[in-house]
Amino acid sequence: MADNNCFCCDKVVKPALRKEDPWEAPGHALRFTGDGTFGSAVFDSIMQPEGTVIQILICDDCLKDKSYAIRKMKYTRKTISEEVKD
Repeated sequence: MADNNCFCCDKVVKPALRKEDPWEAPGHALRFTGDGTFGSAVFDSIMQPEGTVIQILICDDCLKDKSYAIRKMKYTRKTISEEVKD
């Protein structure tokens, strides 16, 4: 498992709750999950076992320091349902 350090500054990210894993509940940080794109030469989920993603932690201090580079988006998850026939 990866260290629980900030991707930008390498500061240790502690869990939000005492007994939690900082990857599940990071304190004063955010966890980002990416599945890659065709444009990345580092990671592309198509070349990985199905469902493989990468994750990074970024501490609040680094988010504040680089706030000019943050793009805020409204995100909605679309679910497609279809009838299952026996």
